Amino acid sequence: MICGHIGCGRYNGAHAFDHHLSTNHLYALELETQRVWDYAGDGYVHRLIQTKSDGKLVEFPPVASTGTYYHPDDREVDDDISREKLDAMGMEYTYLLTSQLDSQRVYYEEKITAAADKAAKTGKALDQANAQIGALEKRLDEFSLQIQKMNEERQHLLHSLQESIRAKEKTEAKTVKLVDTVRSLQKELKEERLLSEGLLVKVKTLSEENEKFVSERNDLQEQNQDLMFMLENMGREDIKGGDVGIAQTKKKGSQRGRK
Repeated sequence: MICGHIGCGRYNGAHAFDHHLSTNHLYALELETQRVWDYAGDGYVHRLIQTKSDGKLVEFPPVASTGTYYHPDDREVDDDISREKLDAMGMEYTYLLTSQLDSQRVYYEEKITAAADKAAKTGKALDQANAQIGALEKRLDEFSLQIQKMNEERQHLLHSLQESIRAKEKTEAKTVKLVDTVRSLQKELKEERLLSEGLLVKVKTLSEENEKFVSERNDLQEQNQDLMFMLENMGREDIKGGDVGIAQTKKKGSQRGRK
């Protein structure tokens, strides 16, 4: 009767009762019988209804013998009804509506307070979320700076690595050249050694020949001396009748003699 919500009855599905629990609306109109149910007292309060013809408040008729309720428009209103009774019923009905409206005011004030509290909590949570977002953005900026530094260090390392690779390639090229040079020198050294060995053999041979020539020269010198001695003393009397001969030369290291 307050908001116009339509739902199942009190004991059939209980959708209207669930609506009462969620909104605190106390009065519900049963559409079929036009009776009013009070969820606070858990019973019907259908003594007063409004007629369709003139909108006056009249008492709802009692249950018929058949158990069916009839609308006031379906019967004549008794003229003997006391106006005072109707006024009293109107006042009671007004009081019920006023109390319902007061309860609804309290209910919606509580709803508004709860919504305000929820909005305040939401605002506080939003502020906290904004603060967290700010902190995350700050951390993100720090991470971005760290990533930038890491990229710079990576570029520096890549440059150093490239320099190292180029230096390594140059070193390898120099090493190859040095290896070739060492091999060439080893070959030349081997040839020089062979040549030196040949020269040593030749020198040895020449030394032996030289010693032989020296020996022969000495022999010739001795023979020459003997011949000169003979020629110088040919006129002497004490050597007349003597023989002239060439003494045999002994081997090196032995004494020489002549006849």
